[in-house]
Amino acid sequence: MFYILASALVALAAIGQALLLTNSPAWLQAPLAITLVCALPGYAISLAGHSHGRISGSERLFMSIMLSLCSTIGAGVLLHFSPWGITRVSLAFLLGSLTIAACGVAAWRLRADSGEGSKEVSSNPPSPAVTLPSWRAQAQSPVLETHLHAWHMALLAASVVIIIGAVLLAYRNADQATATDVVQLWMLPKAENSSSTSTQLQIGVNNLGKQPLALWLRVERSGDDVQARRQIQLGAGQKWETTLDLPHPLPGSGPIEVILYRADAPSTELRRVSAWVR
Repeated sequence: MFYILASALVALAAIGQALLLTNSPAWLQAPLAITLVCALPGYAISLAGHSHGRISGSERLFMSIMLSLCSTIGAGVLLHFSPWGITRVSLAFLLGSLTIAACGVAAWRLRADSGEGSKEVSSNPPSPAVTLPSWRAQAQSPVLETHLHAWHMALLAASVVIIIGAVLLAYRNADQATATDVVQLWMLPKAENSSSTSTQLQIGVNNLGKQPLALWLRVERSGDDVQARRQIQLGAGQKWETTLDLPHPLPGSGPIEVILYRADAPSTELRRVSAWVR
């Protein structure tokens, strides 16, 4: 029962760390995170399927690691198709909940097994002590034999090192990666007035990224500029809007197109929108 309670408490601690210690350093989060991903769910599942004494320690170690990795992969697939997505909080909550549920099943099975054992002892009268041959005592032992060699343990250690290295490498590369441009561009024609000699277009740009942007805005029709190009400077989270007065009637044919370029890459389109204007 001690191992079951300890596993449930560690799972609760991992969930609490993901929810509360969001700004803590990586070295503080790594121990619980690695334990939750690589060992804890599988260990709890192995306890639910096989109580202590029924399998050897090396077999439980293999089961804990393999079942934990399978649980993590399955949790990632489920969260990918869920509204919450794969985040540190959602993954920790799902794996922690799985661990706690498996600990509950293990505790229930342990209690049920102990109850059945006490009933059998009370219903059967005491019998005189009988010495069994060694081969029969070994056959009745619930502990399974294992045939593990040194190279098995070496492969297991290598796999653990590779997994930890991959997690740390992905974490470091994610921190060093530059944020991609998240830019919105829209164009809405305003209501036309029959007496007006121009057509009005409302154009807006929204920078949703974390870095300031220098942009060029071009308005064209059939490849010809309708308005002179404009340069836009947007800080992180800033929005820019303007109203363009287009001459009436418009030269050329086809839709009005608004194209957005980065200032440092004026030949590469960043966004493009179009609208049919009479």
